[in-house]
Amino acid sequence: MELDRSMAKITLNDNRHRRGFFDLSAELRNKIYELALIKPDERAITIPVVDIETYDDNHVFKCETMVQTHLLQREPYLLLVCRQTRKEALPIYYGGNAFQCENRAGFIKWLTHLGAHKRSLLRKLQGFAPWVYEKDPNFGNTLQESLSRVLAIEEDFAAAGTGIEKGVFRFTVRVGTGVEFWSEGQIRAAMGEAGQREEEGR
Repeated sequence: MELDRSMAKITLNDNRHRRGFFDLSAELRNKIYELALIKPDERAITIPVVDIETYDDNHVFKCETMVQTHLLQREPYLLLVCRQTRKEALPIYYGGNAFQCENRAGFIKWLTHLGAHKRSLLRKLQGFAPWVYEKDPNFGNTLQESLSRVLAIEEDFAAAGTGIEKGVFRFTVRVGTGVEFWSEGQIRAAMGEAGQREEEGR
């Protein structure tokens, strides 16, 4: 009997000192989410698309871009644990990762598929992968060409009602021997610096 009382007391004390994940500070939980959900080395998550070539009823050739939703990376299981985890971690997953697509139409279809709430969390969208530059060392857009592409794609995003803010989409720009993804603001800043250097050199 005395042993039972002692065991009950030990169990009660253990329960009082037991701590769960949500007993951790919000700052520490966010750090865990970042380590678990954000791709290392700023690697982008690629959105798979495919061009479907068909003929319509009048035998006119057409090509339609489809997002391969069955190949899309499923949301990490951590986001499916419970409502509180999802509420806290969803902004970190969609806001901390870069999402990349090789096709403008595919990008818009994916954004539409994503839904308004998740679109509002996005902070890094990248257009076109660097391997084009790696295959052809002489290939590269001027800053003006890159800016024109960024503005055109941002206009398409706006026309499709995606709600993507300026500065979220970035395009490939050759920097020295490498390639970086720059936003409209970064490209304009670089163009301004280049123009200033040109003026000083005259």
